[in-house]
Amino acid sequence: MRRRWDYIIIASIGLMAAVLAVDGAIALSNLRQLNEHARLVAETHEVRELTADVLQSLLDAETGQRGFILTGREEYLEPYAAALAQADEKIARLKEATRGNPLQQARVDVLEQSSRKLLETLRDGIEHRVTDGEQGSYEDAVDQAKQHMDAIRALEFEIRREETELLSQRQVKASRAYDSARWSIIGRLIFGLAAVAGLAMVVQRGIHSREQAANAIFQERERLRVTMSSIADAVIATDMEGRVTLLNSVAETMTGWKSDEARGRSLDEVFTIVSEDDERPVESPVSKSLREGVIVGLANHTILIGRNGMRYPIEDSAAPIRDVHGGMIGTVLVFHDVTAQREKQRVQAERARLTNLRADVGLAVARTDELGVVLSSCCESVVRNLRASTTCVWLRETPNAELRLAACAADDDREASDEVAGIEPQYHPRVQTSLIERIAEAGDAYFGHGELAAEVGEPACSFAGFPLMVEGRAVGVLAVTASQPLSEAASADMAMVCETLAQCIERRRAELQRQRIDARFKTLANSIPQLAWMVRPDGDVFWYNQRWYDYTGTTLDEMRGWGWQAVHDPRELPRVVEKLKRSFESGEPWEDIFPLRRHDGQFRWHLSRMMPLRDESGNIVMWFGTNTDVTEQREAEAALRESE
Repeated sequence: MRRRWDYIIIASIGLMAAVLAVDGAIALSNLRQLNEHARLVAETHEVRELTADVLQSLLDAETGQRGFILTGREEYLEPYAAALAQADEKIARLKEATRGNPLQQARVDVLEQSSRKLLETLRDGIEHRVTDGEQGSYEDAVDQAKQHMDAIRALEFEIRREETELLSQRQVKASRAYDSARWSIIGRLIFGLAAVAGLAMVVQRGIHSREQAANAIFQERERLRVTMSSIADAVIATDMEGRVTLLNSVAETMTGWKSDEARGRSLDEVFTIVSEDDERPVESPVSKSLREGVIVGLANHTILIGRNGMRYPIEDSAAPIRDVHGGMIGTVLVFHDVTAQREKQRVQAERARLTNLRADVGLAVARTDELGVVLSSCCESVVRNLRASTTCVWLRETPNAELRLAACAADDDREASDEVAGIEPQYHPRVQTSLIERIAEAGDAYFGHGELAAEVGEPACSFAGFPLMVEGRAVGVLAVTASQPLSEAASADMAMVCETLAQCIERRRAELQRQRIDARFKTLANSIPQLAWMVRPDGDVFWYNQRWYDYTGTTLDEMRGWGWQAVHDPRELPRVVEKLKRSFESGEPWEDIFPLRRHDGQFRWHLSRMMPLRDESGNIVMWFGTNTDVTEQREAEAALRESE
C-alpha cells in the first residue's frame, strides 16, 4: 500500500513538473508575441517620424532656395545645404526602417528619386541666381521646385497613411496579445493552485495510510510485549539432561540468547555464572536440582555473564518440574538482576567531523549496491569521520525477529573481517544482544563510557548506540565505540544519519518484499491447471503462466498486448473481442466459452473467466483471467443429447 502511494505522489510531482514546463513554454511564447508586437509598433512610429523628418528637411531646402532667389543673401542657403548633406542619410534610414514592407520600400525609392530631382532643381535655381543676379527670371525654377515638392508631399502622405493603418492594426494585435497573456497567466495560476491542492490531498491520504499501518503494527507489538513482559523475573526451563527448552524475554535479555537459539543447548553454555569474589565458575543450581530432585538456591554474590560479555549479579533458585504422576521431567530456573536499580548509565554525546560523514552516507544510500555493502560503507565513514574504534550495525529482519550483526568497520589499528559472521569479539564492541535489543525496543539512543574498556581492550571506551527508526519502530541499531566521548552536536547529527540509514533499509526491504510477493504469486499462478494471464486496465495482457505457453506453443513477445487473438478461431474472435471490451469498459467480471488453438493446430473449447483486481479506492489495478479446457465436457453433453 505504501509503495502505491509513493508511486502516486511521484506521478503527481511529475505531472506538476510537466505543467510547470508547459506553463513556462506558454509564458515564453506570450512574451515573444508581446515583444514582437511592441517592436512593430515602435517600427511604425519610427517610419512616421523619419518620413516627417525627410519632408521637413526638403521643405527647409525649398524655403532656403526661395529666400536666396528673392534676396540673394547666402544665409538663406543654410537650410538647403543642411538638407543636401543629410538627405541621403535620412532616406537610407527610412529605407532600413521599411525593409520588411515591400510596398513602403517602393514608395521610399520613388521618394528618393523625387528628392534628388528636387535638390537638383533647387541647385539649378541657385546657380542661375548667382549667374544672372536680380535681373534674371526664376519663375520656372520655382514652379519646378513646387511641382517636385507637391509630388514629395503626396508620397509622404501615402507613406504616413500606410504606417497609420499599420499602427492601428499592430496596436490592436498588441492589445490582443496582452489580453491573451493576461488570461493565460490567470488560467495557469488557477490550474497551478488546483494541482497543488490535488497534490496536497494525495500526500495527506498517503500519510494517513502510513499512519494506519504503523498504528496496527504498533498495537500488535504492544500486545506481544505486554504478554511476554508480564513475568518480571527471568525464567529458563530445561529437560532431564540439562538442555534448555525455554527462555522468557527477561532471560533472553540477560543471557544474550534468543529462546530459539538456546533451545537444545546445554544450560552451562547459555547460563554462565561465576563467583563475584574470585571469578571462578560456580556450579549451576540446575545440576544439583536434577541430581537431588530438590529446590536449590544460588550462592551469594553470583555473577551471570551474558553471551556478549555483559555481567549481571543475580539471585533466586532452581526447582524440579514434575508431571502429574510426580515424575521429574526437567527443571525451572528463576532469577533476577539485583543490580538493575544501581546501574546508571552516563550519557555523553559525540560529535566530530560530520559534514563528510553526512555526504558519505548520502552517497552510500544513493548507490544501487547491496544493503550489506551500503551499511559497510556507512560504518567505515563513521569510523573515519568520528575517529571511532569500531562501528557496527545490527538489523532486525522482521518486527519480532532477533537482531543480527549486519555490518562492522574498525579503525586502522584493528582488522575487521570482510565476512560479518566471522568478526571476532575483539574486532567489535562486545555489547550484549540484550543491550542492543533494549535500544531497539526503547527507540532512543544509548550512550556509555568506561564500562566496555575491559571487553574491548582499551583503557577507556565510549559507546553510543542509535536505533534505526522507521515510523516508530526499530529496524536495527547502529553502535559506535571510540576512545573519547562523542559531543552533543555529533550525537544530534548521528541521529540524522541513522534516520537516513533507517529509511534506506526500509526502502530496500520493501522492494525485496514486493519482489518476493510477486514471485510467489507467479509461482502459484504457474501451479494451477488452467491457462492463466494478467491484464492491465487498458486491456493490455502483460503476463501468461507457463501452461499457456505449453498449450499454445507461443512466446511472450508473440502474445504481448492483444497478440492472443492469433490463437483464437477467426469465426468466434469478433464476438469474443466485443464482449471482452464491454467488460473492460464496465468493470464487470467476464465469462465466455470459445475455442483456442493448441500448439498442434487443434482447436479445443475453453471456459474463460476474468475478474478485476481493485485497490482500496475501488479502482481496477489489473485483471486476472483463466481458461479451462471443457472440450470433453462439451463432447459428453453433445453425445448425451444425441442419445436422448
